Amino acid sequence: MINESTQMSNCVRTYIDDYSNGKCQIYFMRYKNSKDKSLVTIEVKNKKVVQARMRFNENITNEIDKIIKKWEKTLTQVDII
Repeated sequence: MINESTQMSNCVRTYIDDYSNGKCQIYFMRYKNSKDKSLVTIEVKNKKVVQARMRFNENITNEIDKIIKKWEKTLTQVDII
């Protein structure tokens, strides 16, 4: 999470306690051909995406939003601890 926060210039590192205590899940969307390069940081609570931001907390594009919404539907099919 520290690396993600550094790459994205966001505050996701401050979510470490919430993540560790199961209050939220944090996912990192990556570029297909560059899996070490961050694209979007995603926060999930109760199987719902509550936040998805690009670098410098920029809003996600419409194309990325469609992908995340499609992915979000799969969250109801798994138990998130």
